[in-house]
Amino acid sequence: MTKKEKSRILKNSECLRMFNESEYGHYKLKWLSNFNLEYLISEDYIEKVSLSEYVKVEENKIPLFIESQYGITPNINHLLIDGEKRIIAVIHKAKYSSFVFSLTLYDYVHEKRHRIIEFSNNKVIKKNGINWMRKMIDFNQ
Repeated sequence: MTKKEKSRILKNSECLRMFNESEYGHYKLKWLSNFNLEYLISEDYIEKVSLSEYVKVEENKIPLFIESQYGITPNINHLLIDGEKRIIAVIHKAKYSSFVFSLTLYDYVHEKRHRIIEFSNNKVIKKNGINWMRKMIDFNQ
């Protein structure tokens, strides 16, 4: 992996670091083991699991999805049981540049998402329409 790719992964993972340090940090993010995240975010923040573990509702584990302007991966409506209320995490990214904009937690039920909190890579946390500024981090160290 090149220095430029490592720098991008560090910048993309900033929203995950903020998530871990927040009041929601006790949740662990789970990701399907057959999907590769190596060039998008640091895999230190997630747990790779099988499909059966991924769809299982667990008290302190949240399934992670990745969404771009072209859709969501894996397909959320095929994996989660309709009517089952749960919390999910979604990474919002640009399709071709792999730039990560944010990590958002949602209440998910009946194929509808309701935002709980958003951790943004531009250093702003959005919770119920209110913004909090976060301290800047020097990524060149």
